[in-house]
Amino acid sequence: MSTKIYNGYRLPNFTLRELNNWMKDARKVIQPLAQELYTELVVNIATNILDIKTLYPNSYKERIEKNYSEITKHSSALSVAERYIREQMRQIQITQERNPKYDFECTVYAIPIQDSILLLFYSEQAEFESVFSKLPMVEYYGYWNNTDPDEECTEEQWEKRKRDWEEALGGDGLGVPSECGMSFQLVNEHKLRLRRIITKNKNIKMYQESFNERVNCWAYKITLDKVISRISDDKIVGTSNGRNLEPFWQARDYLKTPEGKIEVQREADRIASLLKDYYTMGDMGDLLENFLK
Repeated sequence: MSTKIYNGYRLPNFTLRELNNWMKDARKVIQPLAQELYTELVVNIATNILDIKTLYPNSYKERIEKNYSEITKHSSALSVAERYIREQMRQIQITQERNPKYDFECTVYAIPIQDSILLLFYSEQAEFESVFSKLPMVEYYGYWNNTDPDEECTEEQWEKRKRDWEEALGGDGLGVPSECGMSFQLVNEHKLRLRRIITKNKNIKMYQESFNERVNCWAYKITLDKVISRISDDKIVGTSNGRNLEPFWQARDYLKTPEGKIEVQREADRIASLLKDYYTMGDMGDLLENFLK
């Protein structure tokens, strides 16, 4: 049976107190990174909400509720964005279906063996593992037997990794991590709140997509929708799950033509004249019904 441990690391043979202190220090590094990623996500969704309010002044409420969450008379772009994200995070907890965009969990299993401590790192955020792998005293210690060994290992070192993981996870290396060692949570998702960070850093422009990116994205989407609506029903031939697919593919192909590109650019010019270059904290925190009034 194949063994594939790509998320394996190793620490020195710490005492329990030393291990706990090391994990506390790791948490001090990973938690702020999680807060940065969370802030960027909230700000960009709030930006999108304000773009919708700007571009669809007569139907923004229905569009925002369809894509995000309910709007009340007390709703701001930030409150709608955070409510939506918290709901996505809650669904991950309930269903255990991972969604990298909204999944900020970061769990490390520590399994003591004879001469060291083996670690299994779990997170949907690639940035977390990239930072974790560079922490003091961490050594990458993956092992697999389904393809060529790690080129940086000698044959003896690779064989030792095999024996170590067999010791840690059982003879076949397939033991359940939670039953073989201790777990440490490096991110407290309950502490991920936008306002905790924004109060320290009022410059939220740094988290927003650029004006050109926003304009081009909206121009393509709106033009695509317009072209789809223009396609005659008698040309629709493909369906999937009750949805007609042919108009979409025809419209997408059309937008690749010179005529289509001109139409997208015309729409981009229109949108650029409507959208703000960037939104301030005041814009995002203001009541949606008051924005642009």
